[in-house]
This record gives sequence, C-alpha cells and structure tokens, in this order.
Amino acid sequence: MNTRKYLWLIFGIIGALINLTNADSNYIDSQPLGMALSGFFLGALLGFIVSLIIDAIGNSKTINENVSAYKEKKKYKENHIKSMTEYNEAKESFQYLSNETLLTKYDNYLKNNINDMTRLALEEELVKRNVIEYSPMHEKMENIKNNFKI
Repeated sequence: MNTRKYLWLIFGIIGALINLTNADSNYIDSQPLGMALSGFFLGALLGFIVSLIIDAIGNSKTINENVSAYKEKKKYKENHIKSMTEYNEAKESFQYLSNETLLTKYDNYLKNNINDMTRLALEEELVKRNVIEYSPMHEKMENIKNNFKI
C-alpha cells in the first residue's frame, strides 16, 4: 500500500481549509489566498511525513513476521485447548462405560484409522482396565518424540 500518492494531497487540502477558516476577511490587509497556500503546503508536508511513517511500518518485515507468528501461536493455542478439552471430556465419560462399549468404540477407531484425542483417552481407559496390553497412540507419540530429539 503506497499511501504517499494521496495522503499529502488530503492533508494539503485539510491544511488549506483550516487556514482559510482562520483567515479573518474583515480586515483590509487580509490575505486568504496566502493563508490557503501556506496551509496547503504545510499540510502537504505533514501528509508526506505521515505517509513515509505509515509506509515504513506497513513494509516492515519484522512487524509482519511478528504478527504472523502471533497468529500461528494463537491458532496453535486454540487447537491445543480444544484437543485437551476433548481429551478430558472423553476420559471422564469413558470411565463409566462397560468394557464391551469401549471395545466397540475402539474397533470403530481401528476400522476408520482415526487418530485423535478421544482415541487416546479410550486406549488409556482400556489399558487401565487390562483389556488391551498397550496404547498404540502412546507408542506413536513416543516414536514422534524420539524422532524430534536432536
């Protein structure tokens, strides 16, 4: 966005109007044209300086990078909170279900190959009840964690 094209003109017109309203035409030696021109040039100069500042801020890579990093962090945080809420709700509800119901749900997850936080909570409950030996989701997470270590 190149604001320098128009901002100096807008500020110049505003400066001219302000100076014209301040020019008192009741006196003989009043010079409204001079006042309008001086207001226009001062306003145009101020508008040019403001446009340079706006363009410098708008084109700044560090600000743009910081904004995009902030947006990514915010999105990550929202997804994390959503996942943890889903996990906690599933973990809470699974402890009251029968083994058969949990196994049916687990079979559906295996058939559809769904890997989410609900499946993690389901596998934890099944391991806690000694229905399955281990949690494949925890195995995957452990492998991922080991691969990211430097």
